[in-house]
Amino acid sequence: MTAAPETRRFHLSLRRILPLLAGCFLFVGASAWMILHASAAPSLAARYIIPVAGWLSILFFGTGAVALTVAALLRRRFPLVEVLPEGLKLHSILKPAKEYFFPWESIEAFSRVRIAGNDLLAVHTRDLAQRYDRSGPIGQIAIDISLSCSDTPYTINDRVLDAAPGEVERSLEEHLAAYRARSEREPAS
Repeated sequence: MTAAPETRRFHLSLRRILPLLAGCFLFVGASAWMILHASAAPSLAARYIIPVAGWLSILFFGTGAVALTVAALLRRRFPLVEVLPEGLKLHSILKPAKEYFFPWESIEAFSRVRIAGNDLLAVHTRDLAQRYDRSGPIGQIAIDISLSCSDTPYTINDRVLDAAPGEVERSLEEHLAAYRARSEREPAS
């Protein structure tokens, strides 16, 4: 008898976070420079428009820098994808405590979908109507928007995970195949 595949956890990739973090700090620095040197400008518009643009840029990129720093520091504590013997658990980047659990019996298949230029790994579930009914109004809107782009609201951007290309997809397919093999061997109760 084959043992159930082991638990796999995939975290946010530091390789993806660091260039974004460096870019945020670069724009914050450039914006601060703009603000400091705008007062010397002879034009009245440059004296007022450049500082406003600088402060807005600092607000935007500074918030991004803080969020990315927190994500980099906490990335090992909160995996984005957990492939368990019981099922698949997906966590949100914005709310790591929020999770979506899919038991293997509710998963039909995995496929590649292209949404807004991104190649994503889609999770096709059997119980979509039940999940929709259990979701709150915001969750239902998110599901509706996702369904307008793809035939499933649940996707994984495996390019931002600390895994080799295709590793997440292989792990998911192996676990799903192992579950199906176990369920075929076990008599239905």
